[in-house]
Amino acid sequence: MLHFLHTWFYYLFRSDGNPKSSSWLKNPFPLLKNKKSVIMLPGIQSIDWIDIIILMSFLIPMGIIDFRSRKIPDIILFPGIAILFIRASIFKIEAVPLMLMAGSIAFAFLWLFYRFSQGKLGFGDVKLSFFIGASTGIIEWWIVLFIASLLAMGITLALVIAKKQGFKDAIPFAPFLFAGVAAVVALKCVILPFPTIQ
Repeated sequence: MLHFLHTWFYYLFRSDGNPKSSSWLKNPFPLLKNKKSVIMLPGIQSIDWIDIIILMSFLIPMGIIDFRSRKIPDIILFPGIAILFIRASIFKIEAVPLMLMAGSIAFAFLWLFYRFSQGKLGFGDVKLSFFIGASTGIIEWWIVLFIASLLAMGITLALVIAKKQGFKDAIPFAPFLFAGVAAVVALKCVILPFPTIQ
């Protein structure tokens, strides 16, 4: 953890490409003044727009269906996963193991929550987590999950206060996962221009 923070801040406050540079005091916001500056956060990948387009093309209809019927149809989910990995196998075969690992970790975490949530989380959300994790990367997945969870808790609290539902009632989670993915993409595009990590 200390190594992670050290690396993060080292690159965050570095205002040029010279590792010996310590000029960040003169320019505390290099991203706003120097377009060549980058933030190198270990494990974070730059946006693969094709993967994001594939993910969103399937995530949006699944979110709508989940909102209306509380179900995530496999007939949409599985083809999306297949297209994602077929494309990766053709154009970036070296990334496939990392995609599988990220998807599996995301799947395993939500499966544990599904197992002990007493029906508050559907298994469709668990399967969807594999798709999102494989598409975005594991660190991005945790950010997506964090944002989705905060939004879900906020909406649930508002509905409880409005007496529309109780705390024990299930709510569709896919729309919040979509919002989390959109937030991560926006973060990468607008705030933190992460470089590609091969």
